[in-house]
Amino acid sequence: MRAVVMRKLLKALQSVALLMIDCLLAVVRQRRIRLGDWPNHDVVEAALSTFKEFGAERLETKQVNLPLDIENLYFRLQGRRVRLWVEEYGDVSLWGPRAIVGKLAGRIAKKLSVQKHERGIA
Repeated sequence: MRAVVMRKLLKALQSVALLMIDCLLAVVRQRRIRLGDWPNHDVVEAALSTFKEFGAERLETKQVNLPLDIENLYFRLQGRRVRLWVEEYGDVSLWGPRAIVGKLAGRIAKKLSVQKHERGIA
């Protein structure tokens, strides 16, 4: 019971923190876009294939020491660093320069809708 309450509290704090982070990112011409949820492996696969399609160079991977399991995948695209934030059983989001993140997110969403449509037909 206590673990459930802690998880709910962490989720609420995370929501508030992410709103504040989004505001700060906008000031420095950066952006964070939520792509989907982790249990849907298609989101991560579509993101990785989109990075490859755009010619992104993979950089180091960092593990964050938080109560939640989070993996940061870093890429260099058009000379700028972009981060794919994968939270285990949580959100998958893209962080980086506003223009680059917008293009990537649009392409990832298009890939996911095509995959969903193809699964609906099959």
